Amino acid sequence: GDNSSDADFMQWSTWKVPFRNGSFGSPQKLFDGAYHGGVSADGKFAVSGARRLRAHVDGMDDVWYDGEQACNASLSKDGRNRVLFLDFGGRTGRSFAGESYGTHERLLVTNGQGDLVQAIPSPLGYTFDHSEWVNRDDYAVVTLANMDGAHKKIALVNVGDSSVTELVEGEELWHPCLWVKDKAFAGTMEIDLDSAGMYRDAVFEDGEKAMNAKMRMFWDMRDSLELIALGSSRAERGIDPAQLSIPSLNLGFIGGDLWSQLYLAYHYVLPHAKKLKYLIVEISPDLMKNSRLNVSDVIYGQAPGYFYDRNHDFWKDGVPDEFIRIVDENVVYNHEDSVNYVNTLGFLRMEPRGWGESPDIMRDTLLSVWEEKMYTSVTDSVTEFIDSTRNMGVTVIAIVYPQSPQYANTGAFSLHGTSRSRAMQTVAHFDSLSREYPHFVLMDENKFGEHDYTDEMANDFDHLSEVGAEHLSVRLDSIIRALPSPK
Repeated sequence: GDNSSDADFMQWSTWKVPFRNGSFGSPQKLFDGAYHGGVSADGKFAVSGARRLRAHVDGMDDVWYDGEQACNASLSKDGRNRVLFLDFGGRTGRSFAGESYGTHERLLVTNGQGDLVQAIPSPLGYTFDHSEWVNRDDYAVVTLANMDGAHKKIALVNVGDSSVTELVEGEELWHPCLWVKDKAFAGTMEIDLDSAGMYRDAVFEDGEKAMNAKMRMFWDMRDSLELIALGSSRAERGIDPAQLSIPSLNLGFIGGDLWSQLYLAYHYVLPHAKKLKYLIVEISPDLMKNSRLNVSDVIYGQAPGYFYDRNHDFWKDGVPDEFIRIVDENVVYNHEDSVNYVNTLGFLRMEPRGWGESPDIMRDTLLSVWEEKMYTSVTDSVTEFIDSTRNMGVTVIAIVYPQSPQYANTGAFSLHGTSRSRAMQTVAHFDSLSREYPHFVLMDENKFGEHDYTDEMANDFDHLSEVGAEHLSVRLDSIIRALPSPK
């Protein structure tokens, strides 16, 4: 509305209404005047901006900014009663800024007395709109409109240093509101609620969607787990903890190549699963040409929870109880995927559909020079990992998961290429390590097509069905039972 007229403005009024336990209470009138730009916690201060910048201070109503055009008013939430607003490049704003500017090209800030204290310029080629304070001191959120008037971006403004950081880009983005969770404390250490335990990114959905639930399961179960399975979707769909005779968790996920498996093993599993006896890793030669950047930029480079753990040295000196509580609160098992993972201990149950007629091959079997380098680096890193775990009291079991037998009629090991001859050399290398290291076992269920996994045991040419997962898991359990108990 237009608040230019005193009479019209005072015919409206400002109210508050409580909301508790899912229900609204009785509305209560605060004062006359439609102060929709914000009301202070004590109810003594309020602002409105729709043609005029109006303020209600200790029972008195006033018009600020010399009565000039003002809009998008927002009252700070820090108790200092600072007011954000935009103008049309008016005389008062230009005089304060010391230069001429156009409509919405400055984000103006007043103190609690209505005095201008800042004029923050918009980025070149854009104007501000929809300015709102964030619930943290010195930060505001705005939209950025281009020269055609399209609201293309949402940005964070640091009112302290006048910097503008773009957050979101789209076609028409209106009326942003950014709320940041408060901090909690574990003893004297602050825990950031907007990062701790947040293992999911809204954009990168594949592996992180599963791992968001699985990481909470890991933290909750870490003190009881005796077996943890790492790997890609082949592991996620191939190992059923319900078929294993010891407490187990499946941490396989889409994109979980050997780099990501080593990352989880070094930083999470080995330091924190104190009762761990068996660590299952996946050996898939067609995934061994991936870059280590796949871990830092894609798998663990999106969700803030992994950054937060890394910045706290992965809690190597001990995991605060408060951290676990916060993870439980941040990662809520409230959607079907999460509930399914909890019920199956991380196993993704797939229906039998068969291996299919002809398997897909997405990549050339010949590796580039760069891929050859990565392949060798992965092999060396896994070999080093096996060597480094020999005195940890953990048995490492490497599984080569079965694929369609029809790959035997191609030159490729599996879906993502890599020649069968190169893959055979790799499997032979790890087989030799199983004879060198007593704590390392190679479980080759692929056998380059000469396996006993029938059509009923396959979901597709690349993954097992729940029937195949039961077959593999029972076999894994029998191997575990036959092995000497790790020391």
